[in-house]
Amino acid sequence: MASIQIEKEYDEMLNQLKGRLQKSKKHIIENAIRYVHHNKIDPENIKTGDPVAAIKKVGDDIKAFIITQEKNKLDPMLHKLSVMVKNIDEKSIQTLSLEELKTEILPLHENFKKMINAYAALSDRTFKQSPELSRQMLGIKEQLDSLTTKLNSKS
Repeated sequence: MASIQIEKEYDEMLNQLKGRLQKSKKHIIENAIRYVHHNKIDPENIKTGDPVAAIKKVGDDIKAFIITQEKNKLDPMLHKLSVMVKNIDEKSIQTLSLEELKTEILPLHENFKKMINAYAALSDRTFKQSPELSRQMLGIKEQLDSLTTKLNSKS
């Protein structure tokens, strides 16, 4: 346990916070220190009354989150889908019944279209597209389009 001394002006602010938040001074100070440390904020450079910068920062944080989600979620899903599509080869189309093919390929194709739309919306929101994910999606789309065309010609 340590004690600190602060100027009267700051003690008055702390008392106002204490009254407004219904928390102890110790609790307020500990949380303020934790917040500054966790968010890597330099208290000397805090600009008060700059809502545009605060909004921009939140927007940047959201974009970073979306990009991380794109990388962590979409990339493995695309890889898995690519493997699935490659496993449905020409032999499968020849040996499976029309009903089996429709049951397997058409839902896969529809779900992939939904994924493309979600990726497009995600890219629009982040103002950035991942060239690698775009390339993977285009390759899978072409494979699924080809399989669907073959399936439709078989019926």
